Amino acid sequence: MSTVKNKMNTLGLGWLSIAFVFFLNPNISVIDLLPDFIGYLILCRGLSKIADLNESIENAVSLFRKMIFVDLGKWLAILWIFGLSAPTERNSSFLLFTFVFSVVELIVLIPAYNKLFYGITQLAYFFPNESVLDMSPKEKKKSKTDKIKQFTLVFIIAKAVFAVLPELADLTNGDYSEFSAQDSLYPYIGVMRLLAFIPVLILGIVWLFRIQHYFRRIRKDIVFVQGLEEKYRTCILPKTGMFVRRSYDLAYILIVIALVLSMDLRLESQNVLPDFLFPIAMFFAFLLLARHTALKKPLWMGCTALYFVMSIIAYAVEFRFFTNFYYGALLRSEEAQIAYVAVLLCNTVKAVLFMCLTWILVRSLYAVVLAHTGYVVGREHFSDNEKKMIGDLHRELWHTLLYAFISAVLYAISDICFDLFAPEFGFMGMINLVFGVICVAMFIKSLSAIQNAIRTKYMLE
Repeated sequence: MSTVKNKMNTLGLGWLSIAFVFFLNPNISVIDLLPDFIGYLILCRGLSKIADLNESIENAVSLFRKMIFVDLGKWLAILWIFGLSAPTERNSSFLLFTFVFSVVELIVLIPAYNKLFYGITQLAYFFPNESVLDMSPKEKKKSKTDKIKQFTLVFIIAKAVFAVLPELADLTNGDYSEFSAQDSLYPYIGVMRLLAFIPVLILGIVWLFRIQHYFRRIRKDIVFVQGLEEKYRTCILPKTGMFVRRSYDLAYILIVIALVLSMDLRLESQNVLPDFLFPIAMFFAFLLLARHTALKKPLWMGCTALYFVMSIIAYAVEFRFFTNFYYGALLRSEEAQIAYVAVLLCNTVKAVLFMCLTWILVRSLYAVVLAHTGYVVGREHFSDNEKKMIGDLHRELWHTLLYAFISAVLYAISDICFDLFAPEFGFMGMINLVFGVICVAMFIKSLSAIQNAIRTKYMLE
């Protein structure tokens, strides 16, 4: 038993048991009760090692990574629906975004799962196994892999279709000439969503049980796992650059996710997207960056911990204010003024910590630049001109990081300005959102430039 567990840890397949839990729940329009992007992050982590042994699985992992950004797009859609669109357009926005995201999910996930199970089957032909190619006595033409693949495709299609069907009720609203107000089905949208939710939830539970059982059998297939592990140890582990690139690519995704989660999604003036999600994502990003650089752990760990605690305090203080008061009460109630001063102080401290954390991030990324960009691995001699070009590259990457940090500072300042002027100027939320988008865009630009430099360094490995 201990041998099997060691092989599970080596190949990372145990992560899949956690990842699939995030996918079982149905979508209610574009609202996902269990964030799928977390599941896709864990899924990519669990498949990363066997993806190095098979091109089809590697392509599947690449598609699953795309799904991380697709799911994050849902959060932006929710921000648009509840924060930016007019209340009269909300129902139509639900229909539009649900249909678009459902179609995109099917376009990405159907080939992703096909490639995943095809890759597993390919590995099974190269390594002895009793789990992947095992055929049912009743259906000798179909292996267990084929059957779980078909069931998975049925589930993801049903999940997408049943998310869209209730939203079609918007087409029967009185705004459309073909229907009168009496014929509208939209008053029953809650019941329709529930009727769509229940069968998909049941199907999801069955799917989760079956796919967990499938991968559990693979993990317990000692001969198969040992063959994969030996191939990985001899052919993959010597490639240092591969692990540097992988850690950085995953850190890249986590940093972008963290910055997106730092943006406020406000309903009735309250932020429904908790700010403590930002330091959680940043913590794991720092862990990945620290694998291949000499980062000072007390510094970034302490700052993320402080931000996490402060974000919880700020969320509680803000929730207390908007539960008991509203902006108009500031002109009439001294108690409301005191409560809002507490909101200002907490959010100001949080903004300062945000700037500190992004500065530590910039310094950490520059440590990656110095350690893993420049000289191409595999070459032994370099001219003075090449050394100068490498120095220029490092300066250029440092400048992009500085610009990203400046955008983060402006974003934090706009967050403070929102709390100061939102009671008088309602458009401050839009200004804060614009600075947040600029900050995310600047970091993506900088992170992409570093990513290209890292790949160039290890391209001959």
